[in-house]
Amino acid sequence: MLQAIYMGEFEDMRTKYQIEAGSPPIICLELTPNQSMVKHEVYAKADLVVKYTTRYPTDPPVIQLENPKGLSNEHLAKLKRDLDQQAKELAGEVMVLQLAQSVQTFLHKHNRPTLSFHEQMLKNMQKEKEIKEMEREKRLAKDRAQAKELNDEVHKRVQAALQEREARREERKKRHQMEDRHKDHADSENNITIGSSPTRRRKNTESSETSDEVEKSSDRRMSFSCTKLKQKVEIVNFSSKLDDRSIYCGKCVGMYE
Repeated sequence: MLQAIYMGEFEDMRTKYQIEAGSPPIICLELTPNQSMVKHEVYAKADLVVKYTTRYPTDPPVIQLENPKGLSNEHLAKLKRDLDQQAKELAGEVMVLQLAQSVQTFLHKHNRPTLSFHEQMLKNMQKEKEIKEMEREKRLAKDRAQAKELNDEVHKRVQAALQEREARREERKKRHQMEDRHKDHADSENNITIGSSPTRRRKNTESSETSDEVEKSSDRRMSFSCTKLKQKVEIVNFSSKLDDRSIYCGKCVGMYE
């Protein structure tokens, strides 16, 4: 059936390897992307080599991929893993046709023009350039974020310093205003004291009168002595805590000889 479907793309490998006819078959299918899907040139293809086992389809066959074109080693490895997994899942069923169709679908997905060495080198250089550009943009974005954060911190500190200086200036202004009010109040009290001179004179007069009374009282308390001299002249001596006085009493007071 496979030979009827794939015709010239089918090959019985037993003849090539001179294997006896009764041995399990080994076939090779030269696969390309599905013709119903492809409208352009074929860039990807591969040979699917299937080695049947004596217990096929109970046991899955041995699968190999040969003569790949337009596929990288990574693509081939992935395709081989997918085929092995599919073969295990289809164990007990006829599966080679399904495996071949899976290969064709994979080829269609990766059917792209292959690049020459120079073109591949240019592509790699462009890719590296894009990666470097992305890294540069990331660094610039990080630097801008750090610069913004630094500027915000500086602005915050400057504002705090300005507010502190303004607070100190207001405090000094209030202190000066308070000192001026105290000074004006003191000057006002002095003006009131100076302006009330009658009261002050009255107080001074009362003080003087009080002083005279004290002095009179002192005179009353002072001790005195009287000394009679010639020509009917008497000397009266007064002694007190405040002063010592001598008074001459007589008809005519003159130079005493």
